[in-house]
Amino acid sequence: PWDNAAAMNLTPYEVVIVASMIEEEAALEEERPVIAGVIYNRIREGMTLGIDATLLYDDPTPDGQLSTSDLEYDSPYNTRLHAGLPPTPIASPGLASLRAALEPAETPYLYYVLCGADGHHRFGRTLAEHEANRATCGE
Repeated sequence: PWDNAAAMNLTPYEVVIVASMIEEEAALEEERPVIAGVIYNRIREGMTLGIDATLLYDDPTPDGQLSTSDLEYDSPYNTRLHAGLPPTPIASPGLASLRAALEPAETPYLYYVLCGADGHHRFGRTLAEHEANRATCGE
């Protein structure tokens, strides 16, 4: 599977960075490849990743919550402000996350939101779908 890294124009280190984000974002095994697909779709589209786990990694007020000022914090780990990957991994990824980073799902989705105590996400293709999912999930 490491051959896939080169095919995706990624170094092995960049794959580990992606896998670390998946590790922090995905609670459900079956969602890991879909979240990977969303990450790669957003990179391909030139979008910011908008992954809160990256911001929590370098949270200026480490209380486990993201305040409005945290969201505006100018850090290379703020993937809401800065396009591309964060500079380093944000966690130690497990095998399932590494596999998902190397073998992402082919998906039309560009967005996801946590939706439920069991850790499942709702996925959306458009910003309008994402906003509807956020409203439904209570974010």
